[in-house]
Amino acid sequence: MQIGQWGSAFVAICVTGAVLAEPAPGAPDEITVTARKRAESLQSVPISVTALSSEDLQVRDVVSLEKLADQTPGLSFATAGSLVNRRAVIRGMSQQTRVGDETNVSTFIDGVYTPGFSGAEFFGFDELERIEVIKGPQSALYGRNSFAGAINYVTVKPGFDAEGGGQITVGSGERFGITGYISGPVIDNRVAVRFSAGRNESGGSFENGIDGE
Repeated sequence: MQIGQWGSAFVAICVTGAVLAEPAPGAPDEITVTARKRAESLQSVPISVTALSSEDLQVRDVVSLEKLADQTPGLSFATAGSLVNRRAVIRGMSQQTRVGDETNVSTFIDGVYTPGFSGAEFFGFDELERIEVIKGPQSALYGRNSFAGAINYVTVKPGFDAEGGGQITVGSGERFGITGYISGPVIDNRVAVRFSAGRNESGGSFENGIDGE
């Protein structure tokens, strides 16, 4: 059975504001995360967080959830028969045993909760500014489905230079994915937008956990 799914289309809008100070020449790069719902230095966050920047994703060739798990201690993805049916597992904690069950790991895109969303493959890892994997109970910050942790995918913000690109992914199990984006100004130096979309397909079959077929 061929299984396909269109990734969500993302439109980001950027409006210029205050000019940010640039780091001093020779200063070490500092990773800023929003794991506690506010911008903080990764080194000062008092919880267990793995953060991968866009450069990390490119250098480490992170183009799939499996490769993301390889680069993130304590993270894995359980598969229920197909690409569209995977769920995140942090530190081995998972209560989901069939399709439709709730998970112990919540997933967010730019801080917005996305139930049923497995990961960045549906819009491309090249569309990410960073990935934050927060480990351990986070229900106070992220809600009831975050007992084992949470994953926040932070997308790239639009810029004022016109550009576009995409990527194609192929793999075993008749797996095929394609993503693309365009970005540029709407009003010069004032408003910019970025639009991206993608599609993933995979072969194979799986049991419907709702009706047993």
